[in-house]
Amino acid sequence: MNGPETRHAMRMIKNSIVTAALCLGAAGPLAAWAQSNSIESITSSQHGTATVLRIQLANPPTDAPPSFTISNPPRVAMDFRDTDSKLAKSLVELNNGDVHSVNVVQGTGRSRVVLNLKRPLSFQSTIEGNALVVCLDQAAGSNAPVAAAPASYSF
Repeated sequence: MNGPETRHAMRMIKNSIVTAALCLGAAGPLAAWAQSNSIESITSSQHGTATVLRIQLANPPTDAPPSFTISNPPRVAMDFRDTDSKLAKSLVELNNGDVHSVNVVQGTGRSRVVLNLKRPLSFQSTIEGNALVVCLDQAAGSNAPVAAAPASYSF
């Protein structure tokens, strides 16, 4: 079996390996676009002077998202990497506490969550299971993050 049949069989194997490598290489960038987490719900509650938001995710977040604040109008923005939104609407209206509403906007490879505040507030975020819990409160005489937030909240 040293003739043309062997060369043909070897060429077929080589072509199959090259085709498989090209397909896997092309699928790599597509897999990078897949989101590893999803925002499933956003709820709020009032605890004394603090407004507490619970951003429920499909999977536990690995760490708190990068964030920044804007003072006029007062807002807090958080960027959730590799996360999409499963919310029915991009605007979540809240009827209690110091947060008017929450906007969730999807971008390439991330979702930005913007808290539209009634007044400038400090905030602290903690991870509880599959949720990011954001505690917003007025820090006495400063814009520094709140020193401590209760360990758990009831929604």
